[in-house]
Amino acid sequence: MFNVSHIIYIIVSLAVTAGALTGFHYIKNQRWKDFVLKTCALLTFVLHISIMWVDFFTTGEAMAFDNILLPVYFCNLCMYLFMVVAFMPNKHGRAFRILATFLAYGAFFGGMITLFASEYLMNDPYMESYETVKSLFSHSVMMLGCLYLFVGGYVKIGVANIIPFLGGMIASLALGIVINLLYYVFDLGDRNAMYLQGTAMEGVEFLNGYFIGGLILVLVFAFVVIFEQFAKKKGERWYNKSFKEFLAEI
Repeated sequence: MFNVSHIIYIIVSLAVTAGALTGFHYIKNQRWKDFVLKTCALLTFVLHISIMWVDFFTTGEAMAFDNILLPVYFCNLCMYLFMVVAFMPNKHGRAFRILATFLAYGAFFGGMITLFASEYLMNDPYMESYETVKSLFSHSVMMLGCLYLFVGGYVKIGVANIIPFLGGMIASLALGIVINLLYYVFDLGDRNAMYLQGTAMEGVEFLNGYFIGGLILVLVFAFVVIFEQFAKKKGERWYNKSFKEFLAEI
């Protein structure tokens, strides 16, 4: 990792993301906003499953990997959830706000972690396999689309965001436990779903799903608290509101 090709990809990916979000910021028509969101969701999903098509047309055979069939990892969950959120017909209801809030923060961190410390890059540092390339591209598009949830006004940043995000992280934990249990029940061997049974990076034993999830929660909370300090006037911040007013923002 962090060779010339990796560094170039990081720079290009972040530059394209920043440029695209700047341009998307000027979209005012809701139909076109939804179009951007849906396009990013579809492209993310197609890139994610495209490895099957590439394998078939290059070898004559295709294998469905478990992280395509199941949301084995956090980013897999975000990719599938992105499709659900983008195509929800009612984008003004509480269900959408809760899912979109979790997705916006989760996909950002998932995308950034993959951009800088992809498991595929550890095994393929020069990005020679399509599997590595499609992983980077799909995460970059997912991060762009989910950051647009903020830029497009779908998600309003505030301390109340921590509630749906915490709920989403607990759901991710439960999902990981269920998938690991399914592997055990059907005698499919050990599966480190959501990195609950081992480290995400060889040699760094503490870097498991519990630690990563806890760290992300702390970072999200710190971000929204700092954001409100600068973006909201005195008397309008989270600690000035009643519990009922606070929950109403979720």
